[in-house]
Amino acid sequence: MQFEDMATVESYTTIASRLPSVKFKQKKKRTGADAKNGGEQLEIECTPMVVDFRRLFQSSKRMMDIIPGVPNKELLHTVMALYDVCLPDITPEVLYPTVCDKWARTLLLLRDPKDVIAEMKFREKYKKQNEEDKKEKSAEGEGKVNGLDKEDVDEENKDGTDDDEEEAQGKFADVFSDTDLEDDDDEDEDESESEDEDHSEGVNDYLKIVRKRRKERQCAEEVRGEVPEEFIGIENRLMACTTWERSNVRPGEKVIQIDLLGVRKRYRKFGLGKYLLQNLKDPSVVGHHDAIVVYADHSAVSFFAHYGFSDDIVLNSKYKDLADNWTNSTLMCYLPPFTTQNMMGESASDPVLDIREMELEMQKWTERSREAYQCQFACVQRMRNEIITLRALVASQQDIITYLQSETKKLQQSKFHLEREFLQYRLLTLKAGLSPLVNDVAAAAQDSDMTTDILLKDLEKQVDVLKIARKHSEDNYAADNHDEESEALLCQLTTDLYSTSDWEIIEDFKESLSQDDDVTQKAEVTMLTKANVCRAGLEAFQKTKHDLTDPTMCTRLYYCGSLERPQRLQKILKNGFGEQDFSHGEYGVGLYFSQYASTAAQFSAFNKLLVAEVGLGHTDTVIKKDVTRLTPSIGYDSILTKGRLFHAKGDLSGGCGQEYVVFSPSQALPLYLIEYKLV
Repeated sequence: MQFEDMATVESYTTIASRLPSVKFKQKKKRTGADAKNGGEQLEIECTPMVVDFRRLFQSSKRMMDIIPGVPNKELLHTVMALYDVCLPDITPEVLYPTVCDKWARTLLLLRDPKDVIAEMKFREKYKKQNEEDKKEKSAEGEGKVNGLDKEDVDEENKDGTDDDEEEAQGKFADVFSDTDLEDDDDEDEDESESEDEDHSEGVNDYLKIVRKRRKERQCAEEVRGEVPEEFIGIENRLMACTTWERSNVRPGEKVIQIDLLGVRKRYRKFGLGKYLLQNLKDPSVVGHHDAIVVYADHSAVSFFAHYGFSDDIVLNSKYKDLADNWTNSTLMCYLPPFTTQNMMGESASDPVLDIREMELEMQKWTERSREAYQCQFACVQRMRNEIITLRALVASQQDIITYLQSETKKLQQSKFHLEREFLQYRLLTLKAGLSPLVNDVAAAAQDSDMTTDILLKDLEKQVDVLKIARKHSEDNYAADNHDEESEALLCQLTTDLYSTSDWEIIEDFKESLSQDDDVTQKAEVTMLTKANVCRAGLEAFQKTKHDLTDPTMCTRLYYCGSLERPQRLQKILKNGFGEQDFSHGEYGVGLYFSQYASTAAQFSAFNKLLVAEVGLGHTDTVIKKDVTRLTPSIGYDSILTKGRLFHAKGDLSGGCGQEYVVFSPSQALPLYLIEYKLV
């Protein structure tokens, strides 16, 4: 191959350089006609060349061709064409900036035009021999033919030239193929413009030249029987190429990043890719480096792994921010040995220096391991001291808690004595003031002809005032420190304040609770609050009750639903029930009630039970569960169920878990809120 002597052009010493020529043989096994033809195999000779395209086009002597007879732009476009057909996922808009980057270098494998013509003759010879073999022995002719793959010969039958048809159908798809001759109608496409230098400029003219040379080769072969050397273009001579750049992951660490690598499809069994990787590992070609990194296509992972590259995630994590990740790729790296050799098999480094470098690496590793152990031990020690400190803090806080508890107990005892004295005072005051109060009200009623209802309401207001005073006293009463005298005073005060109807509610509650065998403790009512429903709530209840199928079916029941919304109890006492008080139970969405206090207590707020008057009307007995039920059965006003607590099979009657369900909030009117405790 004829190259311009780079030593005579001083400015080119870092722009382009060539390496010794290398011969490659096809590594495919030969069968069939190999014996007949002496097992002859195709052999090619390539000259490696390293080019810095960015500096080449920025140089003042860029008009000088680094390859005689081949314009520098044609060389660049040919490299782009090879990458485009080998790496179809990467567009030319990305390839050009990558190859012409500031720190990028490209290694080319080029053939001499005479070798290309010789290969054409070689392939033409065996193509004719193949045709003869097919006539003589069609059955044995399948598979391998005269040292060439059948697919290679078939391609020659289609191409008629030296080039192979690549699978990719991009912009450069026909550069390495003579089969798809395109018309010149689409050759005048607008070239992209940019503020920076556009290295893709002239690509359409390049494609025209390639097509023109292809036609000239075909015509010359038909007329002369051979192809002249002047019709062999750079697209016929370029076999493979790779582009890399130098990067720094961190200060002091040099990394070689392989950006692109492509080999002509027809020559992928000649060891060209292996040779390119060997050169990339050679410090005399790429310079001293600590690692080689590549984003390998998924289909090429096994290829790189075969030559020492690792896809370990932990190992490659330090290089993940090195450069942009190509699509459908895997990050891999290669760590060179301490002793390196060049392509001639000679040591590229001083053995003494290599040993020194290994010792330095071992020393660094020892220091890092020691630092890691020191950090871990320091962390453990700090955690140990932190635990000791926290334990001491907890111990001191425990002493404070014990002291505060003792002080609280003393204050409770003092408060209890004060409350007992105040309770005695209130009892004497109530006894002395209740009789004159009743007399004054009765006298006022006689003087103003007051009706009986008004008189009763006035008395009820006075009694409510006394109840508030009683509740205040009881809330502050320490049950764990009371004596018999205080208990008697409290019972006497309660007896004086509750009316007959109030006592009836209390007794019914106690009796209902005692009917459940599971309740072994005795219930004691601590507070009884009467509902004071607004006029709108009362009118709605009366209207709904009047509209029932059987208005006479109205009874007192216990509300089963305050457990989920205990804050609603006081609002229910004032405004009545609402749809927000509905329970989403197993028998539908509505208000659940029970005649058993123990059952209602399971679904009510802690130690609080609401008594209501419920208009049941015509009740339907329901056994089947239906969580979506929103209304009673047709012709009925409510339903009777075996209850949400019923789990045994048998008759519905006779159980304490029965529940009534109404589906209108105005069918129930709250009466009392019972607050109790079990003793």
